[in-house]
Amino acid sequence: MKFNRVIVVGDIHGEFDNLQKVMNAIGDINEDDLLIFLGDYIDRGYESYDVLNYLKSFKNDYENNSVFLKGNHEDMMFRYFDGDIDLNTAVFNGLVTTLESYKHDIEQLELDLNYLEMKLFFEWGDYIFVHAGLKPDIALYEQSEDDLLWIRSAFLGHDFSNYGKWIVAGHTVFGFPIKNKGKILIDTGSGKGGYLSAVDIINNLVYTSEKEVIKLE
Repeated sequence: MKFNRVIVVGDIHGEFDNLQKVMNAIGDINEDDLLIFLGDYIDRGYESYDVLNYLKSFKNDYENNSVFLKGNHEDMMFRYFDGDIDLNTAVFNGLVTTLESYKHDIEQLELDLNYLEMKLFFEWGDYIFVHAGLKPDIALYEQSEDDLLWIRSAFLGHDFSNYGKWIVAGHTVFGFPIKNKGKILIDTGSGKGGYLSAVDIINNLVYTSEKEVIKLE
């Protein structure tokens, strides 16, 4: 399907105020827009409950033109539900702020996360959208879930210019969205002392929670 705007929203990390500012900058959304959220909606920031409520409402309103990807922090939370992560690991990775935001209502938190029907990756046109990145020299459908959600140096250090599609990812923080070597990287540190960014990959525009709309070069 053809869209006038394909907007990719980076890692939110429980910062509802940042999300509101970015969505206000994006403006009115209609059937000609596709919005893709790259995961890490929760943790670190203190408003994960508000973020997930907003995203659930957004999914209801724009079910046919919204995509929600799973991030490594959603992965960690599900593992916490299953008892695979101890409390110290949860504290270190900011999961506790999410639990506090939900007043420790684990059942509701799990329901809200599942409601988003998160994907591990999404393809559209000449783009692949994924939370963390891809492992070099491995076909997309042979990538492990662990790499799609957690990979860092092997992905960042590889030139994907000849991969055939742009790889759009979050996960690793940069001062401003980057577009080079076959990759578009848009995590600018929301929940970690930075700000939230969203990139319209068709029109090469960057919407942020702190600055006016800027061209992505």
